[in-house]
Amino acid sequence: MTSTPRISIIVPSFNHRRFLPMRMDSILHQTRQDFELILLDDASQDGSGDYLETFLGRPGVRLIRNSQNTGSPFAQWNRGLSLASGDLIWIAESDDVASPQFLEVLAGILDRDPSVGLAFCRSQRIDEEGVILSDNTSTAENEIWHNNFQMDGRTAVSEPLYLSNIIVSASAVVFRRDLYEKVGPAKTTFRLSGDWMQWCEMLLLSDLYYVSEPLSGTRIHTNTRRYSTVSNGTLELESLAVQSRLRKRLTIDRRVVRKGAEAIAVSWLQAMRAGRYSGSFFRNLRLLSRLLQADLYTGCWFAIRWPYAFSVWLIKRFLLGSH
Repeated sequence: MTSTPRISIIVPSFNHRRFLPMRMDSILHQTRQDFELILLDDASQDGSGDYLETFLGRPGVRLIRNSQNTGSPFAQWNRGLSLASGDLIWIAESDDVASPQFLEVLAGILDRDPSVGLAFCRSQRIDEEGVILSDNTSTAENEIWHNNFQMDGRTAVSEPLYLSNIIVSASAVVFRRDLYEKVGPAKTTFRLSGDWMQWCEMLLLSDLYYVSEPLSGTRIHTNTRRYSTVSNGTLELESLAVQSRLRKRLTIDRRVVRKGAEAIAVSWLQAMRAGRYSGSFFRNLRLLSRLLQADLYTGCWFAIRWPYAFSVWLIKRFLLGSH
């Protein structure tokens, strides 16, 4: 760590005390050390803040402890960025891990090519004990993830990033601070998709670079915001909101728009038929409205199939569940 950092590492932490030793170890043993370390504890109740205080004796380390939880990971992102002095940013989520070469590889790409505003790598899914489960990006069906590539940002946003958040982990990303500041702070109104929206905004102004080497590990466990909202429709509604904003910024091919809307409609109907949906009834109406706005055909298709899915959900959730 240096007094004139090239990189600012931001660690947003909330109730991840058991994962912090592995996370901090993976940061402090990076082969590239020209960074400052900004630790943000969002009113944790498991001793995380006290553990992070043990690092304050190291040069270049700061800790900000909130007395009240912000309720938004993206508010913590913005707080960290407001304190950062490095030109490059790594938001290292407190429950994830990284290879020692992570910064050397990804920051090195940004150092060499000013047209690249955001670089990310393949991320491996790990369980609560750190055992590798699977890759988040690489699949046999999509060989694009098996090789490094650079892509025009607007091209990336107009299809792969319009359909879904292919940058599945902030911990796998290094980006330019001035680019983040240029597009404005992350949207704290999103519970899950503020990162997706921010990546898209940034890539409208810069190129994307992908590294196929698995240099990051994304931990899968139950103490996450995504897990707690997995069945209440938040992800699908926010996905449609992101896509709506992108259509206002870019001309998206109608086939891509329909493909994105259909995937969300199918996901919602499947959750209902399986009895997993736990959101309010009115969220169904909100989803239908947003589907119709995105693609009239898909909205009508959803409306025709929804009554059956709702009937199955009703039986599974209330009738069968009552015995």
